[in-house]
Amino acid sequence: MSNTDIKDKLDYKLWSTSVTRFNAAKRVESWKHCIRWSLLFTSIYLTILSVMLYSKKIQPGFDDLSQLMTIFLSILILCLSLAVNLNQLDRRATLYHECGRKIRRLLNQLGTASDDSALSNLSAEYDEILDQYENHNSLDFYQFVINNTQKLSEQQKKYIPKFYVLYIWFPAARFIPQIIIYILTIFVPFITIMYISTFKLTNKVRLCEERTTI
Repeated sequence: MSNTDIKDKLDYKLWSTSVTRFNAAKRVESWKHCIRWSLLFTSIYLTILSVMLYSKKIQPGFDDLSQLMTIFLSILILCLSLAVNLNQLDRRATLYHECGRKIRRLLNQLGTASDDSALSNLSAEYDEILDQYENHNSLDFYQFVINNTQKLSEQQKKYIPKFYVLYIWFPAARFIPQIIIYILTIFVPFITIMYISTFKLTNKVRLCEERTTI
């Protein structure tokens, strides 16, 4: 393998890995924000339901529903809090970004490397950096491929995942779990509370109409 081929191969490795690690940092950051916003809204809804129960503002017939929603929100808060603490999202996002920056520096040095010794040293440094950090998820690499398909050479395109993996599996695995969490923690409790309130108002209107008729 010629010196140019080795340099091109190392260039692709450094470029793809650095971008993929930055993608990993963004993915973990998005999970951190998702869980924190979900915790905030879940806590607010739980407080609202607790106040409604304490002040006996729940319409008869909806006590069980409000109790179940309170238990459901409490379990969600517990699970989300554990997810934040056990997964160490802040630390992992920082480390992924740090790894990407270190590899990006090697990529900058590659431009001035010309002999076999310099390329060998850069390759060794690259391996050492990878050993120091957690590996990224395959979703992060799929994100790299989608964003940089036009920049890949024909030889590199032979190794990218199939179309359905990039444009069906990746969006589903990357975004649907967070969407489900937002639905469970923000929209379901909101709709439930609004439904109870709307039902109470409707009941009051019906009572007024019945009294007027009588």
